[in-house]
Amino acid sequence: MLSDHALPASFRLESIELHEGPFLANAARARACLVFPIDALLTMGSSHGIEQGLSWIGSHACLDSQAVSGTTMQAYVRVPGQAYQIDWPPAQVNSALYADCLWHAASATQGLIRQMAQWSFCVQHHTREQSLSSWLLHGLAQRPDSALSIHLAAIPQFLRPELAQSQDHADEMQALSGYGLAQDRLQIFSRQQLAHQACSCHQTLKAQSVKV
Repeated sequence: MLSDHALPASFRLESIELHEGPFLANAARARACLVFPIDALLTMGSSHGIEQGLSWIGSHACLDSQAVSGTTMQAYVRVPGQAYQIDWPPAQVNSALYADCLWHAASATQGLIRQMAQWSFCVQHHTREQSLSSWLLHGLAQRPDSALSIHLAAIPQFLRPELAQSQDHADEMQALSGYGLAQDRLQIFSRQQLAHQACSCHQTLKAQSVKV
């Protein structure tokens, strides 16, 4: 997100490494900051219920660490990689300098809320196969490359029964679904096959993000 814009020389931007696991256990820890993933990929959602781990945070979004510190919201790094980090204190002191960054942060926050609402609608009106495929496609769209490999723990709980069926018929499901399962990880092999199985919810989110 930030890489698309020319930043002032006085802009205080730090490059950090995000490691797979809980976000607050990473480099940002308890610091009040904004994190803009470069090639890292995170999920965010409530700590319980249908919204658990639903929203993707990748190269087209950002995460406010205060949103997952001392609240019922949780964020996890699903694909390790790099991110930009901006501390809140200097941004609050010099809001004019950081105006573009703060606008992007507000827009990204709205995007996370739209994701939660869209996926909640999706799982109530579409099959688990459609929802899982659409959810994976939206995650893939947050990556700067076309690859995605995530731990099965990253899959929202209500979508995991679909994975159980895939494990029972691994070869057949890989050919039909566009993804495969190996050593507790899900690997996407075919974006086209995923799109064939998916509902239109990932396309709805993409269209909404373009309008912002």
